[in-house]
Amino acid sequence: MSSRFVVEMDGRTVGLALRVAGGYRFFASDNGFRLFEHRTFPRARALLHAIRRGRGPSAPAPAPASASTSETADTASYDWKD
Repeated sequence: MSSRFVVEMDGRTVGLALRVAGGYRFFASDNGFRLFEHRTFPRARALLHAIRRGRGPSAPAPAPASASTSETADTASYDWKD
């Protein structure tokens, strides 16, 4: 199992998840995801679920998806590469 992975939303990188004691700690690379900065999630799936649910009241609303990205709107993915 990898110790880190890139977190993406709507086709762009929004942060990095690093394996730590107790789960995965999130480090945001996109200001819209600062709400989750340094939070530890028990599982990768829990982190991705939180990212999908929203960015919180202090974050800007997401921009509408263009026609070319509408199929990937509201999705998050991860890459298990070392």
